[in-house]
Formats: sequence, structure tokens, C-alpha cells
Amino acid sequence: MSGDLKEVESRMENTFQNGGKNMWGIGSTLEGFGVNPIAYEYVFEKAWSDGKVDVDQWVRDWAIRRCGAPDENAQKAWNILLNTTYAEPAGLGRATLTNSRPVFKEFQSWTTNPTIKYDNKELMEAWSLLNNVKERTTDVYQYDLVNVVKQCLGNYFKNVRDEFTQAYEQKDIGLLTKKGNEMITLMNDMDSILGSNRNSLVGSWIMSARAFGVTPEEKKYYGQDAKKIVTVWGEPGRHLVDYANRSWAGLMKTYYGERWKRFVTQVIADVKANKPFDEKKFSKEIEDFEESWAEGNKQFSSQPAGNTMAISRMLYKKYSSEIAATKNQ
Repeated sequence: MSGDLKEVESRMENTFQNGGKNMWGIGSTLEGFGVNPIAYEYVFEKAWSDGKVDVDQWVRDWAIRRCGAPDENAQKAWNILLNTTYAEPAGLGRATLTNSRPVFKEFQSWTTNPTIKYDNKELMEAWSLLNNVKERTTDVYQYDLVNVVKQCLGNYFKNVRDEFTQAYEQKDIGLLTKKGNEMITLMNDMDSILGSNRNSLVGSWIMSARAFGVTPEEKKYYGQDAKKIVTVWGEPGRHLVDYANRSWAGLMKTYYGERWKRFVTQVIADVKANKPFDEKKFSKEIEDFEESWAEGNKQFSSQPAGNTMAISRMLYKKYSSEIAATKNQ
């Protein structure tokens, strides 16, 4: 979740006022579609505006549209989002650390940069407010709730990973095991909330690709191609792994989660054996796993499971105190 809406307003309005004969129209490259609807909605509404747009009011109206009715909690939540996630530029390779290849520090590649400047506790407050929206029957409201939960928990994942790294440096087996288990549990919980919304299913992505095929062979080809696009992005050895990463149910648990699970398992085993972690060897094993996942025949559901609101409230109760005690790093 990112995209500085007020900066978009400023730049577009400046272009309208000062572009002169060089101004021909407005367009947007939708390479990263399906993750930030508010950003694209704003750009294309702004294109038809007559003068400056009050971004704060626009977002209040957006909150009403997303819920289907005015709701004070929703408007407060979206005001927080406007001044946190949507006050940061949408640069290349934005993702939560969950989607990165496992590493002890920072992140593995520019394609999965988890850096945030806002306080994750503010995002947690937006999550709490959305949990208490009265009118919550619209599909887009539930999509927004899932998106906020995913982002907040994904931000928190970095804190747990850093504690895991600290335990590794101290060779504290007990703490290492505890934090490793927390990392995997957290990703499984993220998979659960993602799986409750039809817009966050890797199974739907694969199914829609397979639908282009006529023969079984064609369907298999398109299905595997769909999996490669959001994971390895091409043939073995390419350097755009995770370029189109998506926080979707199925991917979170069996692809990203499996990579981190293998990392945790290997690190703990090496510490117990009193030997250093072989990063080069592990990287090769992860590359092999990625290819096998993309080429595999595992089936993923294209139907949501579970009640989004119930899962969201359960996860908030489970993680809110831990998140409240963290600091951005």
C-alpha cells in the first residue's frame, strides 16, 4: 500500500495549469494493477477535474463509496491511511518483507523493498477502526480491510525477523526457535485473512489464465505461465525473481512461507550443529524450490474461505499488543 495522493494532486494540477501546448492528455502505466485501487481511481478522476481537488474531502467521499454508506470509523481509518501509507511514493519493488527471499538483514532484492516511513502502530489504529465499521457488506470494504491487515502484519514481520537474527547472532537456540515459529505462524495467519477475499487468491489468478487454453496442454501451459509471472518471472537464472510478487493466499503460505520455513529450519539446524549458515548453498536450494513450485501441479482454491471480519478481529486480538510494543526499524 503506497502512493502519495497529495503529491499526485500537486503534480497533475501543476501540469494542467502550466503544461501549455505540450499537455495532450493523462495516462497511467498499470503494470502493478490489482494492489492499489485508490491511486488509480484518484488519477483518473483528477483527469476530469476543474481546478484543484481537496484531497482530504476526496478521501472522505472515497470511504463512503467503499463502505456503501457514511461511517465515522471508516472515514477516520481512511484519514489515517491518507497520512501514512498514502503519503509515501509508490516506488519500484514495494512489498512486505514476507515476500522477499529469506535473509538475516534488510531484504534480498530491490523487487521486495519493505521500507516504510510511517509508524506501523498508526496503521494498526486504522485496522481497529475498520474492524468497527457498521456498514460492512460491500466487497470493496472487505478488500480494503484485508489489504490493511496484510500490510500491518507484513510490516510487523520485519520486527520478528530482526529478533530472529539477533537470536542467531547470540546463538540463543530457545529464542531462535521461538522467533522462527512466530515468523511462520504470522505468515500462515496472513494467508488465512487473504484467503477470505476473492480478490486475494492465487487460485483465481491461475484459473483465469487456464481459461485461455482450449486443450489440456494449453491450459497447463497458461497456468504455469501465470505462476511464473508472480514468482520466478521467466526461466532459471533470471534476475527478476519476485518482480511481480503478490500477497495472495496460496502464495503466502506455500511459496513465500515455505522459503522462510526452510530458512528458519536450516538456521536452527546449523546453530545446533555449531556451524555457520551456508548462504550460497541455501540460495541454490531456494532457487531450485522456486522453479519446482512454478512448474508443479499443486492445486489452489479459487473460492474464498472464512469470514473476513471474524478473522480480522481474531488477528487483531492476537497481534495488537505485540505490534503496539514495537518500533519501526
